[in-house]
Amino acid sequence: ARDSIGAFDGIAIGSGDRTHPQSAPPAIENYFFLIKDRQVYADANPSDSLGVDGRTPYVIGDLFDVTNTCINDSSNDADSGNQCSANDLTNGWKLALEESGEKNLSIPLISGGNINFTTYLPEGGEADGECAPNIGISRLYQVAVRDGSPDIHLHSHLEGDTLSKEDRYIDLASGIDGGVTAISPDVGLAGAQQTKLGDQRPNTFYWRELDIDVLDNSPSTPSP
Repeated sequence: ARDSIGAFDGIAIGSGDRTHPQSAPPAIENYFFLIKDRQVYADANPSDSLGVDGRTPYVIGDLFDVTNTCINDSSNDADSGNQCSANDLTNGWKLALEESGEKNLSIPLISGGNINFTTYLPEGGEADGECAPNIGISRLYQVAVRDGSPDIHLHSHLEGDTLSKEDRYIDLASGIDGGVTAISPDVGLAGAQQTKLGDQRPNTFYWRELDIDVLDNSPSTPSP
């Protein structure tokens, strides 16, 4: 991917204890992250200053916290009206999963500049009956790769509407959802909930085999 600073390899990943999905320890804060690796080319020597062994690993404080900001920013890094500049987002961003015990357990789907992912809230939702256990609910997020801002389509907003941080997500059914699956180029499915995906038009790529494919477009002369 690329922003106004340059190229990067982006890693979209969330935190959460898969082995204990019902846990909700108050001292644990989970996040969803977009991490930018600016060293996108292979190094001649991994021990060089820019090689894998020579880099200083990111810590969580190196990622910009977008939880309460960037909400109505545009996708244009040069937009002076944006709350979050490209420099703020140099290393990537983090988005707090704010509900008690909320955690990301599924693989995200990136489509058309958006990240689509689900979380599980062990203490969320209503029990089916007075004697029924509370199995929690899942939540669907749809946020921009650039800055974690909400996508207008999730809540059927229109261009120019003022959004809030709650527009980043919608609540799904009870239980743990398996994540978002693309069922067509512009439609995703999370549980029984359909959602509009970003532009997924295919790109055309060409390749050739050296000494086999001829690059000259002129018609060949038939042999006598």
